[in-house]
Amino acid sequence: MGVNGAGKTTMAALLAGLYHPSSGRITVDGTDLADLDPVTWRARVCAVFRDFVRYPLTVRDHVTLGGTRTAGSIL
Repeated sequence: MGVNGAGKTTMAALLAGLYHPSSGRITVDGTDLADLDPVTWRARVCAVFRDFVRYPLTVRDHVTLGGTRTAGSIL
């Protein structure tokens, strides 16, 4: 948690590969994120960005949103 404008959403988007850093690099187990296959990486991460509304979903639905596997195999 942090104050508005602290960069939480930007950090999540960078980690998900939705944005590319303007300087520096992001590494995953020592490998530069820019060197990983984006499709493979995005299949391993999930970001559910929140708005000011409450979504009518369960925690399971949020975690598995957009996943290709069944919820039972993830949770």
